Amino acid sequence: MTITYTHNGYWQITDIIGGYLKTRTYLDYEQREAAEAFANEFGLDLTEELLPCQTCGVGVPADTWLEELEFCVQCQHNYFKEEN
Repeated sequence: MTITYTHNGYWQITDIIGGYLKTRTYLDYEQREAAEAFANEFGLDLTEELLPCQTCGVGVPADTWLEELEFCVQCQHNYFKEEN
C-alpha cells in the first residue's frame, strides 16, 4: 500500500490487490480516514499491511504508521524527543 499526498490536497492510495493495481483518491479526509476507507473497500486489514518508516525504512504496520506520522515507534520518539 502506498499513500501519497498530492499537490491538489488529495490523499492517493495505491495497492496491488488480486494481481490488479487499485488506486483511490480521497478529498476532505484525514490520512487515517482515507487509509481506513481504502482498507474497508477492499477488505484489507491495516494491521497486516506494512509501510516503510520515513526515517529508517523498516516495515511498520499501517495502523501504527498512520498513528505515528509515517514513522516507526522508535523513530517517532527520537524525532519528537525534547532536548533541553
